[in-house]
Amino acid sequence: MSIRVCHKVDKGRTDGSGRKLVAIMFTDIVGFTALSQTNEAQALEVLERHNRLLETFFPKFRGRQIKTVGDSFLVEFESALDALNCALEIQNFLHDYNVAASEQWKIKLRIGIHLGDVVRKGDDIFGDAVNIASRIQPLATPEGICISQQVFDQVHNKIACKLEQLPKTEMKNVRFQTNVFAIVMPWEQRAGRSQIDVEGVDRLRVAVLPFSSMSPDPNDEYFADGITEELISTISKIQGLQVIARTSVLRYKGGSKSIDEIGRELRAGSILEGSVRKAGRKLRITAQLIDSKENLHVWSETYDRELDDIFAIQTEVAQSVASKLKLKFFEKNELAKGTLNSDAHALYLEGLYHKGYSRGELERNLEDINRAIKCFEKAIELDPNFALAYAGLADCYNNLGTTQFVSPAEALPKSSELSQKALELDYSVAEAHESLARVLKVYYWDFVGAEREFRLAIKLNPNLASARAGYSDLMLILGRYDESLVELEAALERDPLSLDIRTELGRLYSLTGRYDEALVECNRVLAMDGTHISAYEWITIAYAGKGKYSEALEATDRFMPLFKGQIAKMAKARIYSILGRQDEVRKLRDEVFELSKKEYTTPLVLAAISKLAGDSEEAVRLLDEAYKTRAGELIYLRSHKFYFDVFYAEPRFIALENKIGLTGKKLKES
Repeated sequence: MSIRVCHKVDKGRTDGSGRKLVAIMFTDIVGFTALSQTNEAQALEVLERHNRLLETFFPKFRGRQIKTVGDSFLVEFESALDALNCALEIQNFLHDYNVAASEQWKIKLRIGIHLGDVVRKGDDIFGDAVNIASRIQPLATPEGICISQQVFDQVHNKIACKLEQLPKTEMKNVRFQTNVFAIVMPWEQRAGRSQIDVEGVDRLRVAVLPFSSMSPDPNDEYFADGITEELISTISKIQGLQVIARTSVLRYKGGSKSIDEIGRELRAGSILEGSVRKAGRKLRITAQLIDSKENLHVWSETYDRELDDIFAIQTEVAQSVASKLKLKFFEKNELAKGTLNSDAHALYLEGLYHKGYSRGELERNLEDINRAIKCFEKAIELDPNFALAYAGLADCYNNLGTTQFVSPAEALPKSSELSQKALELDYSVAEAHESLARVLKVYYWDFVGAEREFRLAIKLNPNLASARAGYSDLMLILGRYDESLVELEAALERDPLSLDIRTELGRLYSLTGRYDEALVECNRVLAMDGTHISAYEWITIAYAGKGKYSEALEATDRFMPLFKGQIAKMAKARIYSILGRQDEVRKLRDEVFELSKKEYTTPLVLAAISKLAGDSEEAVRLLDEAYKTRAGELIYLRSHKFYFDVFYAEPRFIALENKIGLTGKKLKES
């Protein structure tokens, strides 16, 4: 939950004697000393993460980091409101981070803020105001913020959150005591100061937790995962419900978190959980709907059926959920057509499993995609009218063609053909509209058609977060940045723990000059999962945009494994070019060309790095080759200025933009 506050006041000022009125922030990690004594190595790693995360926030709010003392930061701000804005964003950020982090990596802070005179000596500051801020900080609860009366006077009518005055407490070595106020954070309820606020939990926001596999054969785990995915899709069709996407709920698979914890973390007031037992043709599915606020069972049912009844069970579960939440459910004949062939359906579920639904996008690889393709193809052999299997197969070829496993020309026309076949069989399959939209965008450069298909996918399934993210990307390409941000925020609302979508938000901020916000979002991703190295690409661009080239170069090394290092080397070459280090640029050019002999490399990367190395003729030739082979990256020629603005003065480049459709009325220039 974001907290909006008004514009800053009380600019920092000096009185001519070397004194300056500033807002002082002290932060401290809860439990750090105890952790240091029990596990020093882990404590140091936690401290490093903490420092890396917090340092991105201070400049965003015009804060100046004075020093660190152990696990504490001392920071000064020009205004009390700037300091409080910064503290609020830090605590909201860390609260979201802690939701996804395992227990040993959680970072909980206490923050104290005071406004007063300080004396500057070198890079340090001294005075009673510093001492008071350090005494206020321990009064805050974990994940909390405390402020002095002086700060309260400046901000109390300019913030959207409540403030609560604490009982009088004498602060050691403070001559003039001050009243202290606690900020009521969104997840707190001041009736007991440590109880969870459930006001942000919405009963019409549903999380379908991964169903447990109770089957005697461990190889049948895919079946339970597939049932979960299908239930998410089916329940998404209930009008008035917001359903959490699979990427977020899969993080709770096999976990030990309680229902009320999950409800708070996802702001989901209704939780559907259950189990699946498959033994031969026999099937037992149990399902229960739980009110996460009250931790009460609203409804439960056990279905002992034959395997052929699986679609009827899903419909009955969705109807029961709708009934208990007093919402309207669609008629049965409005359901996307499945298959009456239970063997084809089982193969379809196995295809979903291998395609990445069981583990999330980050672990998808070529072997998994090829397994999924075989499953979907076998399902179609058994039932040639199985629309969902065609849609799954289309998505596989889409993934192949857009992740550089194969050239786009090998995979994307096939994806288009399969998507259209799925839609011929059943026009209501939202996933098929999404796959078609992606191909129209990336391969055929039909941006009008792509927008139409994305809108149809979202209309058919408003909870399809991936379609909203894809539509956001289209808006970015066309320079409609406000619309791009709206769609990304809507995608995150439905898939709050998706690292891919949050990385896309970091990308949008990086590419539109909001560098500090980009660093915050990308560091949030890396704090949740340090292996999500694609975030480093946008960290690179953000640092380069801020003129911090050494930090940008360091970030390129961190995402070097991405796409076999092609993009990272191009980014590094771009930075070296800015710095005038042409020998380094040419060396990287040679490395990328050598790599292209072994791995598929888009001609656009080769063109850009050739241009940076000073070989304009080769660059233009490769641009033509990129166009002839319909390289998908061409759609980012205008939006990804960091990589491609070296071409902007080339007449051939402008002609290429016109061919693709990136100029004229469809593109709003930045």
